[in-house]
Amino acid sequence: MVLTLTCISSGSVGPKPMDEIKVDGFTLDKLIARAALMEILSTGSWPIHVSASLCIEMNPFGIEIVKGIKSEMVKIYLDPLILSVDTEENFHTVQTGLGVNVVGFSYERNLRIGKAQVGDIIVMLGKPCLGYEVVKADLNSEILSLKSF
Repeated sequence: MVLTLTCISSGSVGPKPMDEIKVDGFTLDKLIARAALMEILSTGSWPIHVSASLCIEMNPFGIEIVKGIKSEMVKIYLDPLILSVDTEENFHTVQTGLGVNVVGFSYERNLRIGKAQVGDIIVMLGKPCLGYEVVKADLNSEILSLKSF
């Protein structure tokens, strides 16, 4: 049995005044959580814990971010109770920062890490997106859903 871990972070993207890319908290973390969950699932592991480190206050911005994470978790039948959240309540923040970590569990024989062999075909679908392009692609249903993944 093995544990796997993935982490994704984002900075200066969100609803705060000094964010470079303006996007609501729900959309932001829906996309971040989806990426982190897809990474762990792609290893052959099943998520057993999700944590979110929010460099902002819980109310009002963090609440929307947590809703975004949970909306992705339930799409693959994860219990929202496996989510832990930490926020910044000690200082006034003007810019959004966050990190999402996912811990997964697998039997070693089921891991897909390091299994590619010479002669294998590896396929990547889609086009790379950065910044607001990701939000646009999600709005246009151009990003793979967790359920489809």
